[in-house]
Amino acid sequence: MRLDTSYWARVNNSRRHLYHSPHRHTGEGFTIVELLIVIVVIGILAAITTIAFNGVTAKARNVRTISVVQSYNKALTSYRAVNSSYPPVNAGRACLGTGYADVNSDGTGDCGETANIASEDVTFFNSLKSIIATQPVVNSARVNMPYQTSTFVGAVLYNWSGFKVNNVSNPYYIMYMLEGDKADCQNANVVMPWEDAALGKYGWPEMKTTSTQKYSWTDNKTTACVVPLENI
Repeated sequence: MRLDTSYWARVNNSRRHLYHSPHRHTGEGFTIVELLIVIVVIGILAAITTIAFNGVTAKARNVRTISVVQSYNKALTSYRAVNSSYPPVNAGRACLGTGYADVNSDGTGDCGETANIASEDVTFFNSLKSIIATQPVVNSARVNMPYQTSTFVGAVLYNWSGFKVNNVSNPYYIMYMLEGDKADCQNANVVMPWEDAALGKYGWPEMKTTSTQKYSWTDNKTTACVVPLENI
């Protein structure tokens, strides 16, 4: 039987093409193209995992912040009921909790806004100790304040006569920050800036109560929470 040499020539050419093909799988491993694809996929998965993890940890920090602030809020309310006043706030502002980092190197822990820093007040701490013995820091993660370059950590109790709610002076109030846009402050007494040019209201420190908004103000990264305490 006569063999068709042209047929076998085509077969051999095909074999040689397959052997030298960059996409050919051999026992020697993956091709460069396949390795690049794997690396890209792993990078994408790692980025997704990091974003998801950061979101979970931010929510966890918010939950802790809200819980600790609520504890201090109740303690301050109880102190007022017993003493007919709030603990002394000597510098007009005091950290809620002890154990904050000493930002300005004066030997005392600091909290609140970097541009208007508050410190741990020993007198305040000792007074409130009659109601709540353990006073932990609210949080230790410093975050940017909405629409500002300043950062904020923990929670601060302020005593300022210029602060008003619904046109009434309300000197005592708590301020803290939550991570994320439009985060729920989890406090029914949260107030928002009163902005109404017709009434001569241009926002802070003129505040008003709200039945719908669950935060004071926010940008796309951080939420500010301002909670007034009951007047004495």
